[in-house]
Amino acid sequence: MLHPTTSLLLLAALLSASPSSALPSKPSKSKSVGSATLHGRRTAGQKEAYKHANGTFDFTFVEAEVARLKSKYHRRGNTTAALHRIASTHAGGSKRGHTIDPLTDVLPDQEYYGSVSIGSPAQVLNVDFDTGSSDLWIPGPGSNCQSETYNPTASSTYQSTDYDFSIQYGSGSVSGAVATDTVSINGLAVKGQGFGVVSTCSADFQGDPGGGLLGLAFQNLADTGATPFLQRLASQGSLDAPLFGFYLARGKTSGSTLSIGALDRSHYTGSLLYTPVVRPGQSGYWQVQANWRVQLPNVNGKPVVKSGSSSFGAAIDTGTTLVYVPIGVAAAIYQAIPGASRYYTSNGDTYFTFACSTQGKFSVAFTFAGLTRSFAINPQDFNLGQVSRTRCMAGIIGNEFSDLAGNPLAIFGDEVRLAATFVQMDE
Repeated sequence: MLHPTTSLLLLAALLSASPSSALPSKPSKSKSVGSATLHGRRTAGQKEAYKHANGTFDFTFVEAEVARLKSKYHRRGNTTAALHRIASTHAGGSKRGHTIDPLTDVLPDQEYYGSVSIGSPAQVLNVDFDTGSSDLWIPGPGSNCQSETYNPTASSTYQSTDYDFSIQYGSGSVSGAVATDTVSINGLAVKGQGFGVVSTCSADFQGDPGGGLLGLAFQNLADTGATPFLQRLASQGSLDAPLFGFYLARGKTSGSTLSIGALDRSHYTGSLLYTPVVRPGQSGYWQVQANWRVQLPNVNGKPVVKSGSSSFGAAIDTGTTLVYVPIGVAAAIYQAIPGASRYYTSNGDTYFTFACSTQGKFSVAFTFAGLTRSFAINPQDFNLGQVSRTRCMAGIIGNEFSDLAGNPLAIFGDEVRLAATFVQMDE
């Protein structure tokens, strides 16, 4: 069996990271996160999802994402023992192997989706792959989702259950019934995989090119109660190696990939760094311990660096665009940046601005437990857009998210250049 308490998370290097110092070797039999230098960078002039075409800050986009996150990081699963018995009645699946699934980038760097096959014969459908949640759900027949739908009656391996599910994402929601069927990605298959067949989508999900969602976090976050697909693959011995990884080609419609069972070495060089995953069986997320540092212009030829007095937990979330930290952490970061100031607070979310003229004259980076290397946010990404002629919205937003145990939690989205996130699940 796969036990979350012995899982490993490997975090590949941020695209904007500075050259690394000596790399520590991988700890033996410990849960951790790692990093390496990636190929590829954002092309100049590409529009970010959080900016209007004229370069100003898009309040509507960011406030909608915050609303989704508030629900996402405060949900509780409706797990039932009977569902787990149903989900585990079909033993076995595909033979041992690995695969690379191509992903499509929607609205530059907002959502990355790929294909999954469900049923016998297989029905190929699109899903958004998300490390910040744990459910698999797909629009079903008669749904109002306005996306490709799964047809249970066309599958000889479909089984219904007596359970309904509903997931509220803040600005959107989905609901329907829980079922089981054979689910696979490029031949890596799980028989009797539990998932949600959606009958009702709120307007936010209607017409989404991603169609459904496949969560990659731990089971205690699953509203359907089903063991997540990749954990089933690992526990039944279907993978060459118990890991998966993302390469997110920023600002390009194509070129992003999800690798399962092996690392896609065509997208990075060097060795991976590792940092421990924090309480994976309790928090439910791929959570690491992090801290911040701000580097300012040199004084008398010497660098000026300020850093946090204590570390904080952070969830690595491919389903999120921006970076959110506890309000106290955000206030300390901006206190270290000359000219930065609080802009406004809305529904508990605190936004900060800085002088646009200082962009590139300072850098904000994060460090992770057990690593000597820091990972900087690209100055282009740190600037979320102008709010006035001289002021720009800063790229770290203060919020009070928490994990399932109620501990304060930062959310690291794609803005922090998690452009290739490798997660190893180890027995």
